[in-house]
Amino acid sequence: MIKIEFSVIICSFNPDKRLLDRALRAICNLESSGYKTEIILVDNNSNPPLKEQEYIISYLNHFSEIKIIVESAPGLMNARITGIESSRGKNIIFFDDDNEPEKEYLIELERLKRKYPEVGCWGPGIVDVDFLDGVDNEVEEYARFIFQERNEIDVRFSDKKAWQTCYPFGTGLCLERPLLLKFIDLVKNGTYTLTGRKMGQLSSGEDLQMVLFFIKNGMAAGVSPGLRVTHMIPKKRTAHSYLKKISFGTTVAVPISQLQIFPEFGSDLKKDMYPIFRFSKKALFTMAKIYFIKDRIKQYKLISFIAYRYGIYQAFNKCIPKTVRFVVKVLKLI
Repeated sequence: MIKIEFSVIICSFNPDKRLLDRALRAICNLESSGYKTEIILVDNNSNPPLKEQEYIISYLNHFSEIKIIVESAPGLMNARITGIESSRGKNIIFFDDDNEPEKEYLIELERLKRKYPEVGCWGPGIVDVDFLDGVDNEVEEYARFIFQERNEIDVRFSDKKAWQTCYPFGTGLCLERPLLLKFIDLVKNGTYTLTGRKMGQLSSGEDLQMVLFFIKNGMAAGVSPGLRVTHMIPKKRTAHSYLKKISFGTTVAVPISQLQIFPEFGSDLKKDMYPIFRFSKKALFTMAKIYFIKDRIKQYKLISFIAYRYGIYQAFNKCIPKTVRFVVKVLKLI
């Protein structure tokens, strides 16, 4: 049997054709130094199914390394598990359907893995955010941050338990298969509970959780400027309604990720937990400020403030105060 070095997994639900077409074209044309790769497109119950769409059929006909599988259960984590269990590679790479990697991505990964065997997960040190349909000047800087733009000039990695700025995000994340399978087992038995993006919800803490799991198990994690990805952002994702949701979703899962991987950090999280009355009062006050201030960036920061405390309550399995749930509903954050 031919050994496969990299399994590239792309999970998609009702994708924008412009984005997925560009992503697949770039992924199918990734260069390698002679080793075998496979590409797995996981259809997370799209309507119409991806396998029935002409441009997808064209890729399947022209690139033998691509296969498509379906996962009907909603949630990015469910789709990733299905992709992982269908893969055969020594290393797993996750690209979203809006990611366009540079053609030497795999070659750089191979070089990094030879030079730094202690690093178990790698991500791009260069992420260029491409606003396909433009973006309002008012929110451009914040949007670049929230869509994970980064410009590292050196290879950086660490093995510290606390989150480090050199730790990779989910875009273009490469993980060693054996330890990733152990993580998946813990997801399946309910030890780790984050599902990732699901329908209209934009929680994304499972990426953070995977990286921290590798740290917990003695591996380092890092980024390299030789790993470069373009993150394609269409107009609908720069809308105020979307940026509100993603500001909430990228923050709310952080405490859960941390506590489930490192229970010893629980005492620190509890210091940031507000009592019910104070949390309810603060949420109402924050909602009022959001309605009265015009600065959208300040609104998103206030939303993140609510999200972090909301996430702490969830991390400790405490009932979210009714007033806070009301505020989240009114602001349409979930």
